[in-house]
Amino acid sequence: MGWINALYETYQDIESIAGEVGDDGSILFLVGHVTVKAQVEVTISSQGDFIKAEKIPKDDALTVIPVTEDSATRGNGVAPHPLNDKLCYIAGDYDDFVKPKKFKAEYYAQYMGQLTTWEKSPYTDEKITALHTYLTKGRLMQDLVQWGILERDENGILAKAKIADVAQEDAFLRFKIWKAGAIPRQYTPETWLDTGLHQKYIDFYGAAGQQSGLCYVTGDEQIITTKHPNKIRNAGDKAKIISSNDSNTNSLTFRGRFKD
Repeated sequence: MGWINALYETYQDIESIAGEVGDDGSILFLVGHVTVKAQVEVTISSQGDFIKAEKIPKDDALTVIPVTEDSATRGNGVAPHPLNDKLCYIAGDYDDFVKPKKFKAEYYAQYMGQLTTWEKSPYTDEKITALHTYLTKGRLMQDLVQWGILERDENGILAKAKIADVAQEDAFLRFKIWKAGAIPRQYTPETWLDTGLHQKYIDFYGAAGQQSGLCYVTGDEQIITTKHPNKIRNAGDKAKIISSNDSNTNSLTFRGRFKD
């Protein structure tokens, strides 16, 4: 048995705890998910109305989010995460509060297009519908300013302030969906802790026409990837289990095993 096979079988054995954050902050990733550190938490109603927002303490910042193959490995390109993301992706009025050089209309358009596809799919959820309803209003920045989360300067644009050591214009947001009359023990408002929502995204992304081929680990025809995520050990980590973006043929980058 090779080491990749051993990793796969180990994951299969403990998959039931995937997505749970341990006492030491460790976490076993769900398929199609990674962890980030969020700075702002926004609560909206199940009808898609803004309720409140608050800055997240550093010791509570670790957040499980769904990702795409592109967003998990994004650099300078436009690649929105499907749900929780940075302000520039999810705020329709972002350009009203930043300098012109920060123009991000394309970011918001792609984020909303992706969210709309999920919301209209068989794998949607009431939380996705609520979030879609709210973000379509295009007033997230305005609400965060009015709530005192974001600071503006004398020109009305975002001041050079930080939230948890991150420039406020680069803040990462996570969402809670509050449902009137819901029984606390039977309802999870936090999108990053909702295991049912996690599974719906996994099913949605798996049915989205991804490239399939021979998996060298299982030997089966499965969805395959050409991009591999980092953050394997922690949210700030850049190490990958498998790298494939090194064009130097004389390098020591591990490229996996090949059938030929």
